[in-house]
Amino acid sequence: MERSQPKIDDMPPLDTKEDVLPLITERYVETPQIMDVLIIEDEKYQAKMLEKLLEKEQINIVQIITSVADAIACIPHLSVDLIFMDVELSDGVCFDIFAEIDVKAPVIFVTNHTGFSLDAFYSNGIHYLVKPITAARLQEGLAKYRQLRQQLGQHLDAAQQHTIKKEEEATAKKILFKVGKKNIPFAVEQIAYLMVSDGFVYLHTLEKKKYLVDHNIDEIMQRLPATHFYRLNRQCVTNIEIISSFSTYTRGRIKVDLKPFLEEPLLVSFKKRSEFLDWINQNI
Repeated sequence: MERSQPKIDDMPPLDTKEDVLPLITERYVETPQIMDVLIIEDEKYQAKMLEKLLEKEQINIVQIITSVADAIACIPHLSVDLIFMDVELSDGVCFDIFAEIDVKAPVIFVTNHTGFSLDAFYSNGIHYLVKPITAARLQEGLAKYRQLRQQLGQHLDAAQQHTIKKEEEATAKKILFKVGKKNIPFAVEQIAYLMVSDGFVYLHTLEKKKYLVDHNIDEIMQRLPATHFYRLNRQCVTNIEIISSFSTYTRGRIKVDLKPFLEEPLLVSFKKRSEFLDWINQNI
């Protein structure tokens, strides 16, 4: 038997927004993006408790790591949105990780006491949780992460404009510097580095010529293409082309060699470590 179809006149009217809106939202509602999280915790009970709390928030646990050595080996190969990191691990403190590799994901530190708060601040830390972790404390950390993500989204247009500016800077051929009473154009590719000494700024070329320039270092940095030049510290701005090598140094700093232009290596502070590594990896 052929089933009769309901007539339009027999269907209840949809006269209000309240009637129509549920039909629209039901069809077009977006599935929330699942957050990927890494846990670094050597205490099995604490790791399990944190895992259960995160799973209740519909958060995906990518991996649980229990030591500094495993973290150094694994983190470069993982893509995560957020890391929960215990400070004191079985083979050292977690800050040893940052001294060896570049950790890109934001970190919520977890520990039994607050003595490491300053180190946490300089190591991708966005929040600090004291054990035992409760659902309420976890919510505070997750709220801080989401707030930062939202702020980052609001600044995407500014970041895109910055990228365009960097590309424009990279096309610059010459930059005019005031040397004594003269204005001298220097080819960008011929500038090796700039060094501050006794309050004066000296420009050094690839031909190992030295010029005293009448500009401060901050002003010069605004004129140099960011793809080619980086301020290693308060004294030196270097051309990426003359960096012969760099390596991890004490207290998480980076030692940069500019041989044969400079015999003594220069140091990048722990605070600028991630910025320097990002710059050199993007432009080398």
